[in-house]
Amino acid sequence: ILRMDDVRAYSQSSKYLIDEILRRNLAVTIGVIPFNLDKDPNLILYLRSIKSNENLEIAQHGTYHNETDKTMDNETLLYGNQIIQNYLGVKPRTYIPPFSDISSESYETVANYFDIISISEGNLKEGNMGEIGYTIETFDYFNNKTVSLQELLNRCDESLSKLNLCVIAIHPQEYADSNGKIVKAKLDEFKIMLDSMKQLNATYSTFND
Repeated sequence: ILRMDDVRAYSQSSKYLIDEILRRNLAVTIGVIPFNLDKDPNLILYLRSIKSNENLEIAQHGTYHNETDKTMDNETLLYGNQIIQNYLGVKPRTYIPPFSDISSESYETVANYFDIISISEGNLKEGNMGEIGYTIETFDYFNNKTVSLQELLNRCDESLSKLNLCVIAIHPQEYADSNGKIVKAKLDEFKIMLDSMKQLNATYSTFND
């Protein structure tokens, strides 16, 4: 599973990355940030144009994408959810907490409306709401460095062998400049990563699938 977080208003980079994934007939779950989505008609039109693609799942990534999302109440969660439904015509079934952090109370609130939550590294749990964490991120935020392609392939191969599942977390800003515009050299690296992942001999899916 390719999980792309931080698909947000006023940033162009996610479009280029999503297009490269879909062009290769790979699947991706994109975590859309509701805040300000209604003010970015270009992003709305783009997401509407691809929402019916069977390889794409639109998930909710918080509401405001700040510290308040960790302890969000029912009203705030549904406010963000309604923005996605109103402007994209999609009712998300997967929730991705910003910063992979959420309070126990907010977790229970999310469980009332979503089938799956994708949260911390390595989490895998069944229940009324399934929990599927990421296996590896393409950028190591703790050490502030890009994860090498070989490390990513090795970790994914290991996880596929043990769990028959690998979740790669991607953030569009890793491939953009300070203005949110795609950087060609970074986009080329992303293309190489996608092509190299074929050697894993894995089937690509979304959380919804």
